[in-house]
Amino acid sequence: MLLYIVFIISSSLLFDFGLTQTNFGNGAYPSRAPPRPSQPLPPHQPGDTFVLNEPYVPLNTKPRYNEVRTPTLNPYPQPDNVTNTLVAQIQGFGVLGYASFREIAQNELEATISITGGPANESYIARVFELPIQNGASCTPINVVFPLDRVFTPSAIIGRTLMLQAKYSGVSICSVIMPGDDKKLIFIGKFHSPISGMAYYIQGDIGAAVGTEWMMFSDGKRRDDRFAWRLLRIDSDTVDSKVLNEKNRCQDLTGDVIHSSKQYLLPVSTEAPIWRGRMHLGLSTRIAPTDSIYLILETPNGARVACTSLNRVEPKVGVASFMSPDTRGEIKFTQDSPFEPTRVVINLDLFTPAFSYGIDVLPSLRRKKEEFKKCPNVKETIYNPFHVDPDKVPAQGMGTTEMYAVGDLSGKYGTLESRQSIRLTTWDVNLPLFGYYSVIGRAIVIYGPNGPAVACTNIELDGKPLHVVYATFDYPIQGQFIFRQPEGECFSDTYLYIEVSKHPSLDTDKTFNHPWHVHENKLNIKDTQLSTTDCGPAGGHHNPYNVSVASQNPIYVRDCNIFTPTRCEVGDLAHKLGHIDIPKYLGVNGQEPEVAKYYFIDSDSPLCGPAKIADKSLVIHEADFQMKRLSCANLFVYSPKTK
Repeated sequence: MLLYIVFIISSSLLFDFGLTQTNFGNGAYPSRAPPRPSQPLPPHQPGDTFVLNEPYVPLNTKPRYNEVRTPTLNPYPQPDNVTNTLVAQIQGFGVLGYASFREIAQNELEATISITGGPANESYIARVFELPIQNGASCTPINVVFPLDRVFTPSAIIGRTLMLQAKYSGVSICSVIMPGDDKKLIFIGKFHSPISGMAYYIQGDIGAAVGTEWMMFSDGKRRDDRFAWRLLRIDSDTVDSKVLNEKNRCQDLTGDVIHSSKQYLLPVSTEAPIWRGRMHLGLSTRIAPTDSIYLILETPNGARVACTSLNRVEPKVGVASFMSPDTRGEIKFTQDSPFEPTRVVINLDLFTPAFSYGIDVLPSLRRKKEEFKKCPNVKETIYNPFHVDPDKVPAQGMGTTEMYAVGDLSGKYGTLESRQSIRLTTWDVNLPLFGYYSVIGRAIVIYGPNGPAVACTNIELDGKPLHVVYATFDYPIQGQFIFRQPEGECFSDTYLYIEVSKHPSLDTDKTFNHPWHVHENKLNIKDTQLSTTDCGPAGGHHNPYNVSVASQNPIYVRDCNIFTPTRCEVGDLAHKLGHIDIPKYLGVNGQEPEVAKYYFIDSDSPLCGPAKIADKSLVIHEADFQMKRLSCANLFVYSPKTK
């Protein structure tokens, strides 16, 4: 049974209401999900009441995971019309649906909530919280700060978090309220120095908002502060001028002021904050898709402290195309922005028995025409960056997508058992295409009923030619580091694949925790070599924005990580992505020699523009976090051979 509620919210009404799920009697479901195998492969085994103005009370009771209804037995509610409408896609703990907000008069919103699934007879309190929920963050008040007292205009809620809190089970479901139509505009900018962090601008047919995340000092300053700010529109811009303007703090930049504020100040912290260093404000501004926009921070007397260009975010589309005799068709993923869920469209025809499918940790690579394995190079491990316990998730197709590993497609959408084809369109709140946890570039693997892979292909950016930069090592480290980024998109994600091992002539065993960095200078390496151990001429780390590291002091090491890449030197890959382990290239008992393989996504390693890592050098340091340089190689731009 579908729960469908319409509310009219005026300026005199607090947005805080309850809703109850009742009477879900269609289809039986197990009282307890069947056990899931603990090994990584294969991922599966065959086999209406409202309370207005209710006070906000944090809930600590345990969620009842075993009472989740199967979403595959229920239609996924979607709004009929999204024009001039804000929409939050609701999905969590077996609940599917949406909330929509439409302005019907001045200071008057029509709010509609339509949900299905979840435990029977559960009640929810719905509230709008101040900040957007970040990707991968738990849906708790500490991550979205304070609930709003009043919400009666679109600008008051656009880009903020809608939270449904279950009264009895204690679970919370978060989603970001975004413009519902395809005319929305989203801009994102990156601060590096003397302040690091991220800024965004969201605009729909009704309402706009500006906000910041992870704002902290990167120049060694040790106290929190707040700054006046302005949005500035300039006539034209280039990649080079954007980097130059940020480096000189936009001191000489002039243009039209779209919005300025000396009352609602922008906070900057001294450390990676949970809520300090975050700001969100609704605006009445309007900008065009082609506008060049800057966010500038100022002291009370007007002195400019830092700035960043805001660059338009286009929807990211990843396509996995199957063209083998066993499997034909495609799986298409579309995510409009990092704030929104991913739309998944599956069209597959299966010509061989299959059971499960999922996204692998690694890409599939074919090095020769005839491969012994169906899916060479994959790790045969479901991509699971948030460490979901496979023994504690619902049965296949019995939960909502956040309850499974990111790459567990047959867990989320149901298995392929006895299927000759699959046609499915759905939303996935746990399948990012932006940032560190992106699935772009990884392989989708289809497994047979007995476990072995029967087909695979990689998720590639749709219609995007890629710029490629690489470094090759031959002694004492051997391997290759391959960086890929969409051509001309110098501020977008960079995809990095690594294969590395020790030369077989070396006597040392596998070593762990090697730092690795892009260094400033290109090396003079002999024509007979690909790499060298003479790494002194590589110079220091590539640090085009001059962020403060203070000889690797604990403050920098604490603040530079996968969540705050702009707080890092651009070349500090070890702290942005993680240290690497290097095995000896040696096969045992007839097995293939061991090679360490890694796949990373870095949102701040540009391959083009003034801050690019191309034409620099890559240095691998000694094990166990030592700074002594072990081996180094140049980073070259790849040029395809032409006939």
